[in-house]
Amino acid sequence: MKIHCKWLLLCGLVTMALVVKSQVRFQAESGVLDARTWDFKKARLPLAGYWLFYPNQLVDVHNTDSASKRDLIVPALWNSTREDGSGKGFGTYGLSVIVPKGIGEFTLEVPQLYNAYTLIINNNVVARVGTVGRNKEETIPSWNHQLLKFQAAKNDTLHILLQIANFHHAKGGIKEQLFLGVPENTQATFTVSKLISTFESGLLLLFGIIFIVIYFVRGQPVSLYFGLFGVNWSLRALFSNLYVVMDWFPDLPWTFLVRTEYMTLYVAMITATAFLHHLFKKMGAKPLMTYVLVGVNVVFAIFTMVTSPAVFTKSVSLFVSISAITVIYGAILVVRALFYGYPGAWFLMASILIGIITFGYDIIAYQTSLAPNFTVLSCGYIAMFSLTALGLLFQMNVLKSSSSSAEMLTYDEMMKR
Repeated sequence: MKIHCKWLLLCGLVTMALVVKSQVRFQAESGVLDARTWDFKKARLPLAGYWLFYPNQLVDVHNTDSASKRDLIVPALWNSTREDGSGKGFGTYGLSVIVPKGIGEFTLEVPQLYNAYTLIINNNVVARVGTVGRNKEETIPSWNHQLLKFQAAKNDTLHILLQIANFHHAKGGIKEQLFLGVPENTQATFTVSKLISTFESGLLLLFGIIFIVIYFVRGQPVSLYFGLFGVNWSLRALFSNLYVVMDWFPDLPWTFLVRTEYMTLYVAMITATAFLHHLFKKMGAKPLMTYVLVGVNVVFAIFTMVTSPAVFTKSVSLFVSISAITVIYGAILVVRALFYGYPGAWFLMASILIGIITFGYDIIAYQTSLAPNFTVLSCGYIAMFSLTALGLLFQMNVLKSSSSSAEMLTYDEMMKR
């Protein structure tokens, strides 16, 4: 056993060393990224490292040499690179990527950037999201996570200029990785991710409607709050991460988009807290804790509705702390429920644990430069809601199990304990 552990440890260290070596090898330095040995058929290339940055300038290929510039790490928000922590302003990023010869077409996956950008590759405007300006009046913010296709240059170098402006959000700059790839290994993956997000939204909307109807038939509050939780998260699946709603309504106002994204977070915490309370009210759920968590999130929601995005987006760090308390509270309730030894309720508890893990991953990705796997996120939420829905249907005797009563508790039996 000790020998096996040593081999596992050695393999782990070797793997970490190879990953670190790969990451160091393919880092941009002073605006140049040498990727001639990168195998684009096997993996995407993160455009990470030190880009050239032209602060307070919107430069193009004709004035890059004469404009003042400095090195700036990407990805990184402007807030983290400035002494005053401000995310407002404008500027241009520049990167030259030396690529292998013989590739005719590339793709570039661009996440949401804060909060308007123009992308120029080899003197061709490849994308415009919003309107880049030098002040708030000239700038029109917009978000869209997209995969762009463009033809390779005749030589082996891609010259990328990325003009960004932000005057409407607390954050500014580039928070997540940009990935360079080829259509063979990026187009299908990106399309699947968007389809799964759409499927997630439709499925959760269906769950929500079903359980709201069950509430009006049976009058059980736990069904109502789960239904509202599902409807709310169905909306969030479209208004966050990949922003699928922008594919359907490209002219959707950015203020409405960001306000909806934040509101679905707070409503999710409200409905999830109420759901946990009614599900575990006989197993340690405290009314005071429920009222406090719900009340705080109601305050967040009201604050979001009455203030501008530049103001309410500053509160996200505080919300993350509150959501962490909610997650911990839910975990405590789950552990207590498991100690009751309900064999028929294990998959219901497992669904809650999946939700805690998935939401935690989602929040960590949002707060850091971690590039989230959106397919994993969608599948996690689908699994959580599906298991919970099935569990509640059995617990409320809407569905009948072939198991004996000793193996499957009813909702009423669970609530009487």
